[in-house]
Amino acid sequence: MLMVEFILVLSCDYQQAKLIPHWGESAQPGLSYYMQKVSHEVFGIVDYRSDSKHVFIFDERITPKNTDHTISLLHAYIKQVQLAYPWIKRFCIFMDNACSTNKNRYMFAWCHEMVKQGKVDYIRLAFLVPGHTKFSPDRLFSSIAHSYNRSDVFTIDELKSVCSQHATTIIEDGNGIFCWKQQLQDKYGEVSGIRKLQDMRFFNYNRDLRVLVRRSCWNEAIGLESTNVIIKHGMRISIDSLHNYYERRSNLSEQKMNHMQTMYSRWVSPDRWPLYLSRDVVIPEPNSGNQKSSSGNQAPKPRKKSKCSTPGCDGRGHKNPAKQSQGHTTRAGCPPYFSSELTFLLIFDFCLALTFVNSFSTHNHTHFYCRMYHTHYYHVWTANFLYCY
Repeated sequence: MLMVEFILVLSCDYQQAKLIPHWGESAQPGLSYYMQKVSHEVFGIVDYRSDSKHVFIFDERITPKNTDHTISLLHAYIKQVQLAYPWIKRFCIFMDNACSTNKNRYMFAWCHEMVKQGKVDYIRLAFLVPGHTKFSPDRLFSSIAHSYNRSDVFTIDELKSVCSQHATTIIEDGNGIFCWKQQLQDKYGEVSGIRKLQDMRFFNYNRDLRVLVRRSCWNEAIGLESTNVIIKHGMRISIDSLHNYYERRSNLSEQKMNHMQTMYSRWVSPDRWPLYLSRDVVIPEPNSGNQKSSSGNQAPKPRKKSKCSTPGCDGRGHKNPAKQSQGHTTRAGCPPYFSSELTFLLIFDFCLALTFVNSFSTHNHTHFYCRMYHTHYYHVWTANFLYCY
């Protein structure tokens, strides 16, 4: 009787994507900050039987992540559990409200198909309250992030080593991610109002598959309601007939490959390179070859003086043709004039500041005034404190 009533409770979620290469233990090279890196997704499952934790990792070549990834990884884990414990037929899965990966018609249809085919007797989807704080997968991800931020990670295998400190970790190359959405979409119709549902239960009752839903996953005062499932055809969906993501795996963009090749060639040991990078490409160092350094015996180049692009201007301001007044001059369009004026103001304010410091100890009365210097490109405010008798 206990086996019949036992419900295996799971929680699952995605962690924030991890970028590789990652410098956590050693200093990150400055130029690498602006280069594109490869994104890796981390999907975590917490099994409450013994608080065991499981992590699946895959890179962006089989992304963007969607319901196919969530269903495939959950399906694989449930299958693994049932191989060890065939009597486990009832499941409760907690997840958040992300519509692209969790709460949508495909997840609804997958649960219906699992019960209909007899793989499980009962399955419940419980979606957390929108705006929830944390649950068990977030605690797992916090532990992983703590180790990740303090480690140098240059390959997906090294990321697996980091995650393995906190959970059983598997690298997914696309062979285990199947295209569920297409076949589920062909067989099942839309689910009305699914975004407002927080609790979905699928089970057999007197050999009749029933689906009960409600708008709360915790408030028992809100009763369960029966809902209709639109089935377009009765064809059985088999995982053996589904295509996997390994077949449709995409390559990295040319720009990202160039950035990756540059980063690994300059700053990473060859024995820590990912397999998709070529070791035959040589990237020169930033100041190697015929490039001359500005240090050493070479004198620094003199700074070029700014010039005004307005014809006829000698650097002391010029007439603005947009204004009707012929005597109007503008500082905004004359960089040399603005530079000299700003230099004078800075020196003048520095002298006033010295006056303030020298007078602080002997004078008690303060006079304050504020001068605003306005141009088209800059707003310079200077405030001066003058102490006088």
